[in-house]
Amino acid sequence: MRLIRKRGPRQTVALFSIAALALAATGIVYAHWTKTLDLHADINTGVVNMEWSPAGTDDDGIPGNDPSGLDIGDPPGPNTPSGTLLDMHGIASSNDPAGRGGFDRYDKDVGICVAERLEGNMVLSLAAKNTYPSYWCTLFTDVTNTGSIPVKAAGVRFKVEKVFPDGSVLDVTDRVIFGPPHLLDLGAALGPDLRFDFGGGIPCGTQIDPRESIDVFGWFHVEQGAMQGSNYRIWLSQDFVNWNEWNPEMCTFNGVLVPPPIP
Repeated sequence: MRLIRKRGPRQTVALFSIAALALAATGIVYAHWTKTLDLHADINTGVVNMEWSPAGTDDDGIPGNDPSGLDIGDPPGPNTPSGTLLDMHGIASSNDPAGRGGFDRYDKDVGICVAERLEGNMVLSLAAKNTYPSYWCTLFTDVTNTGSIPVKAAGVRFKVEKVFPDGSVLDVTDRVIFGPPHLLDLGAALGPDLRFDFGGGIPCGTQIDPRESIDVFGWFHVEQGAMQGSNYRIWLSQDFVNWNEWNPEMCTFNGVLVPPPIP
């Protein structure tokens, strides 16, 4: 009797097992788990910003913005017991100051001196009208750090101009005798035209922290040499930088290096 060997199924099982082992080996090589970590940086910068605070003078008719307490419009002052003899500007101005600070006054309201903030409080304008020899005006204000970064005062730029009736302008900075106080002398026979002092700006290197203010004042006096119908303009600009970038080489006055004051 012949024996019949059935090899088909055994071969099939063997082939299947080999295929299963091959798939298992493939999984060991390629199957893996992953996890990714991310970092996101959001960097916000602060702001350097300086502004003039509300300003006043001793001849703008507004009480409370000057220390004399006498700039209150038309009521009689210590030198005018009988009242104002001449009132050119009504309640907009008081009897004219006869000295720095307005503590002494003439018996007439002839001139007027008004301070105004312009260009987003970045510019302070001081306008004096109908002035005359021996007229005084004193400015009171302060500078405030409205930014979020401490700053230090740096260089100052200074200019004086003479404006003629036809509107032409002449830079007369080179005719200023620097003090302080400074004298503008245009060569009149009676002497200088103006005497003035606006402090030369805030002392270089002065640190002003956010929300901190520094007092600023200035004054001018019309001298005997001033010409009738004249218009004079004084420009003063000062830079401020973030405190950690300041260095003494920034202490300049019209481009000339000036050593910072000893603290």
